[in-house]
Amino acid sequence: MNRSQALRELALLENYEFDRGDAPVRLLTHLSSADIEIAMAAVRAATAYMGLPAIWERIFELAQNSPAVEIRASANAALWPIMQEGGFWDWKPEPAEETDETEIIEPTTPREVYEATKTHLLARVDSTDEPDEVRRRCLESLGHVAFLPEVRQIVLRHYREAESHWDKISALFAMGLQQDEEFESIVLEELHSTQSGILCEAIHSAASMVFEEAWPMVAS
Repeated sequence: MNRSQALRELALLENYEFDRGDAPVRLLTHLSSADIEIAMAAVRAATAYMGLPAIWERIFELAQNSPAVEIRASANAALWPIMQEGGFWDWKPEPAEETDETEIIEPTTPREVYEATKTHLLARVDSTDEPDEVRRRCLESLGHVAFLPEVRQIVLRHYREAESHWDKISALFAMGLQQDEEFESIVLEELHSTQSGILCEAIHSAASMVFEEAWPMVAS
């Protein structure tokens, strides 16, 4: 199979236009490709299949050990479905919301998979051994559990100590994944940004938050 054929197949995998029975084997093959373009496309497609243990294991291995920075960064970003769905293991209703009939959602993501992924991301998000691109992608995946005090503080610190507009954009992205008054205040402030990238991410985050107070500013 040549590059064009592989990329076409990966586009079908990413859009669920492929036989689900064959998908894991084909995806694992492409995730092991020495061709960076094919491997990157495979990592993107993998987010739709993270519930399959073999796919998570391969993405997790790439996130930890791939020698290619762009693959390692993309693999860490691709861990977001595990954090989004597995985060329910850490979620607890507020006391005022809890009743005898409160339904506790048990994730389909195994707890050990979630905990291993979270531990990895927390270790890498501030690692001096990782380039900024990898740290930023770790932060974006962690945004799905930024309701946790430890992660919330990491997001705020990355925003306040951002060394580049890309760092700030990743922090804003993470903020947009939560309903949080301080995050909302920051997003509202950044809607005045004169930097197009930051402004675009602030708009995206406001939309993700369903932050109605921001609508007049976005519309203008």
